[in-house]
Amino acid sequence: MTLELGKLRYRLGRYDKALAYVMEAMPVFENNSDTKGMAECCNVLGAIYFASKNYTKSNYYASMFLNYSKELNDTTLMVMAMNNMAVYANMKLDSVKSRTFISESISLCEGLGDTSMLCNLYLNLAASYLNSDNPDLASGYLEKAKHITGDIAEDGKYHYLEGVLDMMDGSDSLAENHLLKAIEYYSGGEFAMQSQKCHMLLDRIYAARGDTVNAYRELSRYYEIESNLLREDVFMELFEYQNEIIQKNEIEKVTSRRNSVLLVSLIISLAIISVSFLLFLLHRTKVKNKAEMKAQKTILR
Repeated sequence: MTLELGKLRYRLGRYDKALAYVMEAMPVFENNSDTKGMAECCNVLGAIYFASKNYTKSNYYASMFLNYSKELNDTTLMVMAMNNMAVYANMKLDSVKSRTFISESISLCEGLGDTSMLCNLYLNLAASYLNSDNPDLASGYLEKAKHITGDIAEDGKYHYLEGVLDMMDGSDSLAENHLLKAIEYYSGGEFAMQSQKCHMLLDRIYAARGDTVNAYRELSRYYEIESNLLREDVFMELFEYQNEIIQKNEIEKVTSRRNSVLLVSLIISLAIISVSFLLFLLHRTKVKNKAEMKAQKTILR
């Protein structure tokens, strides 16, 4: 239940609450040797830290998620984990590593029949090839994704990438249509950063045409989103500070529990030593008494 609350808070963008719930859930799963529960916790933590732009911690939990999924031999979780690792690699501009993870994920995913997951993998692979200035291969994967998009996030990303591809080909009019379509899809959800990238490209297209009115409009929208994102960054800093406090408290709790265990162990050990010593003294006294009685009997004879 606590983990589900964490997932809900994450979807609502309350990363501080999400972190607190997940951190509370992890020891329960760990104590019960619940590997799947631990895997899900690591997946959510990776997403939380990615959203807070702490990519080092995000990658750590993504790696843990992948390890748990392999331990469980759960194909669905493995696909999700490798896709997460691919996104992180792409952020670090490691296109080769990113494509390796995605290709492995696609091989596994094709046997699952999950078109939504497969669509995301095709889109991520297309993005990787566009980043590597390889439009031909990117176009091939966009064509595969085109027929299986199923939600606003997938549709928005598909049209955004098509817009980027058209700009690389010098087809600005086609790019404009795709980017406007992407913004339309993104407006149906929390996709501020994705929309911002679309406005930036539209500004370039209009500026190149000499259409200063539309160029200014797109630039204004870009900076309006930027201003909102800066406010979110302040929240992220507060979230990071709270996260450090939560982790410190967890460490103190663990240390306290360990100290309690050590104290109890020490008391038990001392008790055992004391009882052993008393038994030894009692035994020695009995032996001594027997020896004295024997000596007295000898003297009386």
